[in-house]
Amino acid sequence: MKSNCDIFKNRYFIFLIAGLFSVVMSLIQLKIPEKNLYFSCFMSIINVILCYGIVSVFFLKKRKSSYFEFDIKDVLLAVVLGVFTVFICYFFQNAFFNFLYAITGYIPEKYITLVENIIFEENYYSVIERVILVFSFGIITPFFEELFFRFVMLENYEENSLILRMIMVNLCFILMHDDTDLLIFITPLSIVCCWLMHSMRCFLYPFFAHAIVNVVGIMELPIDEVAFSPRYAIEYNEKQTALINGIFNIVLMAFFVFLINLITKRRAKNSKANWINSDIKENVKYFISVLCYLLLQCFA
Repeated sequence: MKSNCDIFKNRYFIFLIAGLFSVVMSLIQLKIPEKNLYFSCFMSIINVILCYGIVSVFFLKKRKSSYFEFDIKDVLLAVVLGVFTVFICYFFQNAFFNFLYAITGYIPEKYITLVENIIFEENYYSVIERVILVFSFGIITPFFEELFFRFVMLENYEENSLILRMIMVNLCFILMHDDTDLLIFITPLSIVCCWLMHSMRCFLYPFFAHAIVNVVGIMELPIDEVAFSPRYAIEYNEKQTALINGIFNIVLMAFFVFLINLITKRRAKNSKANWINSDIKENVKYFISVLCYLLLQCFA
């Protein structure tokens, strides 16, 4: 007879439970009338705890405590890699929209409005409100999301193909953010967090990368200004400028990717990677279970 721990070790149960929690929380939030900032932050914390935290506890109890062991060097290095991740996300986003404008002459209006608001509009959040936002969306939310997606879904199924795990984790994390305007920005963030978690074998690295990116967004720091934003090319209707800007963004992004690769290779704790697993049955089980979670998440 299986113990409770064995039951929750089963990937079918663990992802089904996480998906059902997401659906339930979504239905609850639909019934709640329009809410203020404080209530939104409170509901966000409750949501990530129920959807990600509870199911992750069973994995925290049974193994891989080494993922939560770190020293001051790890903290400092995690901050540095987190800052690098911020630039990678912005350079990737700007490269995409620069090339999109250079080729098609089209840029989503929401993207331009977002950039202009960050650069030109006055801050409309008070200090207390920003502290609450940083705590809920810059610390608590990244913590539980990284705990579930990178620690549980990615690293606790090592018997499966790493390629399959990377694809499914990134797909779930990206589609979990239902704001389509953020998909281009979130994609490199998810990939880098998976990369850091698997190579460094330390939860601190993807958490810091995710948290720093979120905090930069919450504080509305004009990082877009130091990148080659398509805003200027659009303003003067110059597709050639957008193309050049896109190339510059790709080069700068490649530079920070190189730096992260250089650092992770020197300090990586995981030299072996099970990229392709010959056990088709196990890979199919993992794929189906995560796909079920993804479908429930999309429904939520």
